[in-house]
Amino acid sequence: MARNFDDRDLEQKKMRVLVSNNAQTILDELTKLINYRDKFMKRWLWELLQNAKDSVASGEQVRVKIGLAGNQLVFMHSGSAFSDDEIIHLIYHGSTKKDFEDMTGKFGTGFLTTHLLSRQVWISGLLESGQWFNFCLDRRGDTVQDIYNSMERWHPGKI
Repeated sequence: MARNFDDRDLEQKKMRVLVSNNAQTILDELTKLINYRDKFMKRWLWELLQNAKDSVASGEQVRVKIGLAGNQLVFMHSGSAFSDDEIIHLIYHGSTKKDFEDMTGKFGTGFLTTHLLSRQVWISGLLESGQWFNFCLDRRGDTVQDIYNSMERWHPGKI
């Protein structure tokens, strides 16, 4: 006999599986980065510059400022405001750039290199709606469940 699923129950289970799959991918990528730290340690700066470049239309210029505030590295750029999808891709992994030929980054793995500096990265900026946001992208933990939990602690109301 076929089981009838409650649509809400099925949607919740689907989301749990998708977030879990993304947590596994993030953990695998972080593990690779850490295991090959010497190879990837200098890549984080390139990835941030690339993201800044990709945040503006082709041919437009972007300004970048890099500095230290106490023991924290601060990276700022004058690029375009973030879309909701871009923020969600940062948290749950992936890229919104796949369909754009003039974009340098397309795979959604580059920003993970910043976690070689710190497993907690503060991200702030402007949304396309004009609202400012500030949140901690937390990649601490050694298990899929740890990464899953950190992704699920974030929600749009916290931006």
